Amino acid sequence: MSHPEAASTVFVGSISPGVPDRWLTKLLEACGGFRRWKRVSKAFGFADYQGAPDILRVTAVLHDVELPSMGAEYGAPTKRLVVKADEKTNRFLGEFEKTLVRTDLDRQKEREARRRVEHLLGMMRARASDASEVDVSVYEIPAHLKDLPADQLRGAKRVHVLSEIEKFRLSAVARDAAERKRELEAERKRAQLAQERRATPHEHSATPEPAAPEEDPEAADEAAEQRRQRAVGERREREARQAERAYAEREHARIQFWTHAYPRDPPPRPLVTMREDEELARELFWTDRRRWLRERTPHRRAEQDADAADREMQAAEEAQAQREAEAFLEEQAREMARMAEQQRQSGLLLHTDGQPLKLQVRPQDEGRRKRHALLLRLPSNASRAAIEEVLPRDTAELYTYPPDWDKIRAEDYVALLDTGIEASLGEAVDDLRDAVLERVRERASAAELIEVLEPVLEEDAAALVTSLWRAMLADSLL
Repeated sequence: MSHPEAASTVFVGSISPGVPDRWLTKLLEACGGFRRWKRVSKAFGFADYQGAPDILRVTAVLHDVELPSMGAEYGAPTKRLVVKADEKTNRFLGEFEKTLVRTDLDRQKEREARRRVEHLLGMMRARASDASEVDVSVYEIPAHLKDLPADQLRGAKRVHVLSEIEKFRLSAVARDAAERKRELEAERKRAQLAQERRATPHEHSATPEPAAPEEDPEAADEAAEQRRQRAVGERREREARQAERAYAEREHARIQFWTHAYPRDPPPRPLVTMREDEELARELFWTDRRRWLRERTPHRRAEQDADAADREMQAAEEAQAQREAEAFLEEQAREMARMAEQQRQSGLLLHTDGQPLKLQVRPQDEGRRKRHALLLRLPSNASRAAIEEVLPRDTAELYTYPPDWDKIRAEDYVALLDTGIEASLGEAVDDLRDAVLERVRERASAAELIEVLEPVLEEDAAALVTSLWRAMLADSLL
């Protein structure tokens, strides 16, 4: 029986901590008909499938499956997957199931999907505590390429050699990571093509011949994958050994060249011999002290006269500056007294020190001004119903009134969000509600809140955000 192959999307939530995308993709691919996976946050995302039968199969197989916490989050509380479609898709699936006739082939596909999922869950539990369960290539450095001893290299030579070795290591790691990424991508494409070929029904005559028994495709794929990995590992090991030997030979040749080109210790510099008798014979101070004093006397007298003249000039400048400062202060005092008298005569209020009084006016932002305008339209003891009555009815105008974030507590709106999400999806989704509350704590705008809800609630997102925004504005005006 042929089935409609329209593209459909399911919500995948309540993901256990630390589970990476590659394991989620494998679980979703195991159910068949998988197209792509988009992760919105650590806790939930969306998966696209080819048609309604695939949606029914993935919800039956993966919903309420407990995933282990992995990697750095190993040991954290685990969660059970929530795999479901939105309300509109559920209505379509309900109509589709009324006309669906389940065949042995459908039941066989579901059994195979459950078997593959159980196998993947076993692998995830076995590797859950592995801290390296992230796509990071590890390159083990051989012993002969580790840092050279200090006695083989000296000074700046050692720094240069070690930097070259580090560059080689980083390039090897990057090369290995890029090659592994290409191989994983090619393997994923091959698996997807093989799955599509198996899923595509072949047209035969009215009386099809019975198919010959074949070996298990999963076992054949695993054996081929093991052979490929062994071949790739051997090739990488050979290339790494060859690169290491070539690099080690170049480094040892460079060290030998430096050792022969430059001596280990620089030649000593000749020291100047100090001959005290010759040095003293050149100075008049030591040979003829009286003559030195006679020649020094005129210079000393000139220096003393210059010092006395400088002191007199400095004292005169300081006295002049003091007189100018006092005259300026007296003029300022007279000017201030005259201005104060004029202000008193004109009726201006003054402090006791003569300074004018200043009014302290707190500036108001645009949001505070708009909320104050709404308060002026309300009585002093207005109820919440009266406040909601004066709020704008137009959604665009309502969003221009920001709430008073200092009065907003995100926890007060948990019930409102749960009610709105349950009305749209049929049940509450804690991860989606927590994402909206986190954006409220960050003081997000109404448009940003709609962006969080719209991928899941679609057209119901705007109505829920409008209700939330009106509630926050009402709390701000109480």
